[in-house]
Amino acid sequence: MGVLPSKANLLTNGNFNTGDFTGWYTYAADATMSNTINTTLTYDGSPNAKMVSGDTTYRDALGQVIAIGGSQQYSIGFVYDASVVPSFAISVTYDDGNNYLGYEFPTGVLTTAGTWSTYNGTFTTPANTASLKLEFELYSPATVQLDNVDLETVPEPTSAALLVGGVLSMIFLRRSRT
Repeated sequence: MGVLPSKANLLTNGNFNTGDFTGWYTYAADATMSNTINTTLTYDGSPNAKMVSGDTTYRDALGQVIAIGGSQQYSIGFVYDASVVPSFAISVTYDDGNNYLGYEFPTGVLTTAGTWSTYNGTFTTPANTASLKLEFELYSPATVQLDNVDLETVPEPTSAALLVGGVLSMIFLRRSRT
């Protein structure tokens, strides 16, 4: 029997194991903010992204732009450790290659501090989406560390049903031949 394919992370360097921000862009609005790779306080013994802000007026950001399809559901997951429960958001902005199509801006996603915790969420892209900008935004004095950031497509229920049906058919055919 075949093995089901593993899900593919659509992000480049989502675990920051290159030891740098390959694939990511960073933005720090003023001198109280910084984005660095951290190797001292780690989740799994590997590097992670460290966002630091001392400001409540501007944002500190870390993000990627990804080519994707429209009318598709995606899941995002990551682990984080925050010094305090910060004002933090995930911004997902959509475009069709030429025009802005909209955004989602879930806030309050980081709800614990002082320990590594997990965030998981989903969103659906509008029709005609060609790319999205995924951005982590820190709006308050805090230190936030991110690791194992994962963005994947969620299979459509009909695709999953067809896959399961195909596997079951193969098993049935194999058993009926013996």
